[in-house]
Amino acid sequence: MISNKRRQEEIMKHFVPAAGRTPAIAEYEALKFGVFVHFNMQQFVYTKDEFTQVNDPQVWNPTDLDVEQWFRRWKEAGVKYAVLTTKHTSDFCLWDTKTTESNVMNSPVPVDIVKEFVTYARKYEIKPCFYYCIWGGAYNPKEHADELMLEQIEELLTKYGDIYLMWMDMANWRPEGMTVQGIYDFIKNRQPDTLVHFNQHIQDGTALHYFPTDAVNGEERIPPETGHIKLREVDKETYYLPFEYEICLQKVEENVGKGYVQGTRWFTYSAREGMTPSHPAPIEELYPFIHKAYQRGASNVILSTAPDFTGRVREEDAAALTQIRSLIDRQAEDCVQAGSLYTTWKLCTTRRENTAASLRIRLKEDRKARMLGCLFTAEDKTDAELTLLTADGRMLCTVICKADAPSDMLGFSYETLPAAVTLEAGREYILVTERREHYADITAKTTECADIVSGIPLLSLVFEEEKG
Repeated sequence: MISNKRRQEEIMKHFVPAAGRTPAIAEYEALKFGVFVHFNMQQFVYTKDEFTQVNDPQVWNPTDLDVEQWFRRWKEAGVKYAVLTTKHTSDFCLWDTKTTESNVMNSPVPVDIVKEFVTYARKYEIKPCFYYCIWGGAYNPKEHADELMLEQIEELLTKYGDIYLMWMDMANWRPEGMTVQGIYDFIKNRQPDTLVHFNQHIQDGTALHYFPTDAVNGEERIPPETGHIKLREVDKETYYLPFEYEICLQKVEENVGKGYVQGTRWFTYSAREGMTPSHPAPIEELYPFIHKAYQRGASNVILSTAPDFTGRVREEDAAALTQIRSLIDRQAEDCVQAGSLYTTWKLCTTRRENTAASLRIRLKEDRKARMLGCLFTAEDKTDAELTLLTADGRMLCTVICKADAPSDMLGFSYETLPAAVTLEAGREYILVTERREHYADITAKTTECADIVSGIPLLSLVFEEEKG
């Protein structure tokens, strides 16, 4: 094991995060979309808090393991980076380690998952990243836990080539005397170009609990309404810290989880004895938060999705991931389909004195919606005024879409209504915009999910330049 003396010597070789938007940080921010691969003992041992200390290798038995299949599906979904839980709360290791008998090589499926993971990540041009759970202090205290963890981290950084990012969790559980700076330096001494991300826990990125770190995050939380501040001052020095939003794709029908959507799960569970099966959360519940995260300054969004206990990614999860990516890429024509994401009305445009578009809509008999705001683009750099009227001409609301409004990675801006407007099922409404030659897609959802978060556009009016 790595001795305390050697660890102290290496801590003297200090590293610090970027002071500005370096090429390495710019590359990270350009990734935009990743998967958080929570694949470990939890697929076989279900607990409501998703913590377990069961680490018997014989419990680990993914009978249909196919790591390449994961990457084929993620590549199809446009994933740019993937973070694998090499070791979670159980201490079970997904690689061939000399530090403990609790590892995959002593399981019924003796495959080095980490080796397979990096091999196929490189084949499919997805950046390989490792999650590692810190312990040994407040959680699972053990003698010489710091030395054991450093030995494991060294194996991960020396056996598998260049690792793009180390995602370090639960620094609050570290043993006494083990510092965040020391862990950061230890990683950077072995791979100076590896980004190191310490989980800042469940908050909007405002608090900086652990430093140094190359990025901050919102664990199931988006940045604040005022937006993410990337330039942060620590001990009178300024650092550039991009924001990553982690969101769970999976949910169960239980009162568990800590996300905006009830029942969120980090791990993927299929039906078997002792398990509560998970399924992809409805996209209309998830996407408004993803959109809002980008709009408020998040550089990247990473969705927690993984194989189930069989060792394969389920088709329903791959399809949901692809659908979310399609939304992010603004491929609305492909991803918004009746009966799946939203009910969509394609509206004909008529011109009134060549200055306005008047659009008549009718909600289906079984639909009712609340209009909370307007998603829009302003590619012609002019302000727009959108007015919603009843069929007999009574004005319900007006939204001013400012051309200079902050926009997200897709060019979308968002304007919140002063008060939500309810659209009744079966009723007709008229939209009028003063911008020329546009069409609108009106997307509505049922009232069951209408109050997730105030200000999130559950009913969105999305404007694009009219083709032809």
